[in-house]
Amino acid sequence: MRRISSDNEFWRPPEEFPAPAAQMTPPPEEFGSGGQDAPARKKKRKFHWLAAAVAAGLLSTVAMFSGIEEAIAEPIASPTPFAAAAAATPAPKPTPDHTPSPSPVLTTPSPEPTETPKPTPTPAINPDARLVFYRTSEVYHLQIMLEAQEKISSVTARMVDRGNNKEIIWEHVFTEEEISFGWYYLSDFNLYGEEYVKAHMDLIRQGYEPDPVLEVTYTARTDDGIEETVTKQADPAYELWVSARYDLDNQAEDFLYYFMEETTYPGCFVVRIDPTPYGDLNIYYGEGLELQPGDVFVTVTVDGQQIPADSCYLIKTEIVSGQGTLYGYAFVMPRPDSFPEHGKAEITLGRRLIHYANHTKTDTKFIDY
Repeated sequence: MRRISSDNEFWRPPEEFPAPAAQMTPPPEEFGSGGQDAPARKKKRKFHWLAAAVAAGLLSTVAMFSGIEEAIAEPIASPTPFAAAAAATPAPKPTPDHTPSPSPVLTTPSPEPTETPKPTPTPAINPDARLVFYRTSEVYHLQIMLEAQEKISSVTARMVDRGNNKEIIWEHVFTEEEISFGWYYLSDFNLYGEEYVKAHMDLIRQGYEPDPVLEVTYTARTDDGIEETVTKQADPAYELWVSARYDLDNQAEDFLYYFMEETTYPGCFVVRIDPTPYGDLNIYYGEGLELQPGDVFVTVTVDGQQIPADSCYLIKTEIVSGQGTLYGYAFVMPRPDSFPEHGKAEITLGRRLIHYANHTKTDTKFIDY
């Protein structure tokens, strides 16, 4: 690419050698035009004068060359002191008549802009029903949790007998408030105390055992505005059977002792876990403890007083059978002397589920002792 230059960017060197027309001054008019009209004598004189003038001009031209050129023309001649000083002194450089540009000012470069990360959009939650369904012996418990319930228009929960043509054992239709709340809980549903068993007693006497299954049907609206109906099922998980009671002071009057042939602890409140294959369970006195799956806690209050925790103890027994080893648990809490001999006790019992480890179940009941 051709570079564009400005005359002001670089100074031109001085015109060291003027054009030939400027080196000679034309002779004055008194010498005539040099034509043929001039007399012969004057012509001859004029010729000599012109020759002398040309020689003078040539000498003046030679004198204008640099010192090096003079040395070549006259190698024998020695320069005068003034000429030597002039030759040794460098010619001054022409001073530009423009103001020089100021020195560049160093500036700190601006930091490159950082791109602000875009927020991650919250994933859409689809309508759903999460089910918790378990049994403690013949007592059933269920929990239904709705997701995106604002898109759900109807919910029906029912317990059906899978072994009897899915006949309905229990049914519940959600209200609008329950759908909006998004949570429903049913506890301590005693199957053999319900109307279904009473209505099928003849069949049960023949050895039939009901097989309850939880079914939940809900209708939800999709993002496209289409309504869909979904049915979900859950089988009951077997959880521990945990009981709390007061063992009578007189064992002969305690049906658990003389009818069930179980060990009793007279004058004590006792929490029992029926024989189970889990051999590493714990029962604690007091609330707010970190429970592992299957662990139990208990508190007993009478007239505002609680049993001292350091007076309680746990007894674990092993039961060996042809099907393997089972473990029974009894957490014994002796009635302190500060308690009245007879009265009403408030017992709070809680446990962490084994099959639904994120769930705990807590019950409070009152018993006479």
